[in-house]
Amino acid sequence: MAGRKGHVAVGCPGWLLVVPLVTAASVQGNDAGIPLLTRLRSPHRRITLVWDDGGPRGTKEL
Repeated sequence: MAGRKGHVAVGCPGWLLVVPLVTAASVQGNDAGIPLLTRLRSPHRRITLVWDDGGPRGTKEL
């Protein structure tokens, strides 16, 4: 997918938790994280800790 980037949320065993979020390749992972976590929040309210795979550092709150 040239020009597109996929963002996913998976559980510890690697199971997909939400439908992947697809954005333009120019969108940074940090900026796509908030919409992805918003999608994750509704069906998985018990999740209280989320780890990111790296990238630019910074803190964001929902």
